Amino acid sequence: MDSLHPDALYDAAVYEAYVNEDYPEALLYMDRYIRHYPDDYSGYLLRGDVNCWLGKKQECIEDIVLYAKVLSNEEYSHLWENFRILEAIDIVSDSVEYMNLLYDSLSALAGTRYESPVLYNLLGYLGYCAMAYGDWSMDSSTLKPYFEMLKLQESKYGISYCNMLNQMGLYQFLGLTQATIHCLDLVLEKVEEPDVDFFFSFYLPKDGSRIEVAYAYGILNYMKMFYHKGRAMCYMSIGETRRAIVDWLLVLDAHERQREISGWIGNDEIMSDLEEAFAYVGESTNLLESFMEHSLGLGQALEIDGNYEMAKFFYSFAVDLPDEVAMEDYRNEGNYQMGLLYFQMGRKRKAAKHFKECLKSGERAVFFDAEWTLAVIEKDEMHQQELKEWLNVNEKELAAYDAAYYFLCVGEKEKAIKCLVDGADFMAIPYLEHDPFWDGLREDADFKSLLAELKARRTELLRQLGLQAE
Repeated sequence: MDSLHPDALYDAAVYEAYVNEDYPEALLYMDRYIRHYPDDYSGYLLRGDVNCWLGKKQECIEDIVLYAKVLSNEEYSHLWENFRILEAIDIVSDSVEYMNLLYDSLSALAGTRYESPVLYNLLGYLGYCAMAYGDWSMDSSTLKPYFEMLKLQESKYGISYCNMLNQMGLYQFLGLTQATIHCLDLVLEKVEEPDVDFFFSFYLPKDGSRIEVAYAYGILNYMKMFYHKGRAMCYMSIGETRRAIVDWLLVLDAHERQREISGWIGNDEIMSDLEEAFAYVGESTNLLESFMEHSLGLGQALEIDGNYEMAKFFYSFAVDLPDEVAMEDYRNEGNYQMGLLYFQMGRKRKAAKHFKECLKSGERAVFFDAEWTLAVIEKDEMHQQELKEWLNVNEKELAAYDAAYYFLCVGEKEKAIKCLVDGADFMAIPYLEHDPFWDGLREDADFKSLLAELKARRTELLRQLGLQAE
């Protein structure tokens, strides 16, 4: 250690932590690195990771506070709206006590010389992560300060990219689809009329020079793909499938524009000639994966809307790709969606054929849906019983909504409703209200009571937050 140049200490810590998994040794390197470079925010984040792995939660919290303090310096103002700075913080936990301590420790910096937009962004992101565990999203005592913090940030610094994403996350967890769509509308307006401060501030070079036009349009088209996709999924959750289809088509249109700029995957070419389309993809599997995801989403929207032929067209992208460009996960997802489509059309033999294709991978956990659907189609009592037993054993490992979904698929209505009663959160409300999958329970008294109770609890929470129900 003594023989290393200070610049090499960070790399040595990374090696010890990620390769050797010798966390005490990594901590020694990071302590020395930070003594040499006390103004490097990344040093505190890595040391926080190491402390977290060592079980030193308080030291971990102290490092994240130091991370926030360093980033609050004007020197780093170009990073204040960089969402990647937030995503780098993976030191979150399902411990409510730990998350509250971390949140409170950062909140204490507000009103001090360390207050800055990045501090509020960090608080917003931590709140978003905490809500994912369900303990915050239905509790006004923790949710109200979080919501008030987002509003305070907006009043001090205006609507910013990170603030808008965190507000959007809040509305999603509350199951407020229209409010989520409103946020998406605002972001997409910023995309259509580019706002440098909103989108580009953390891409701009520190020397004041401008970014290349092609790079700027690349950022915008990526934003269009991401947020049109988000809005499409919102519309699908409330049964607005025709609006969802419009957004999915705009996603594909953004792909085409991106291809014109940087050779990304195109729309027109795929529509007319599949082989020519993949010539644009080349070796870039990430772009292919992105297109497959959008195609499957558009297929689902078209299927819900009753346009089975067009839905099959989009699913076929995943099902019929040649082996050299196909990705197993997306091929299986395509077969699964095609199977569901044929099942809804009453063509059970064709449906079973596609479900059996799904199961060839042998990934039971990934393609569990295909197994139970195949069991239902083929009336295989032994297979159905096997799946029911698996559900009974693994029910607690599944999210409440997912467990209910699976139980209903194998005919266990009472268990499905019990799962929802025991663990459904506000995010489930729009799906329970509008998703055709739950039509078989619409007139069930227990299901009606559950939905009414969830909505009543949310209404009371919104009242406490000073928000209006949709």
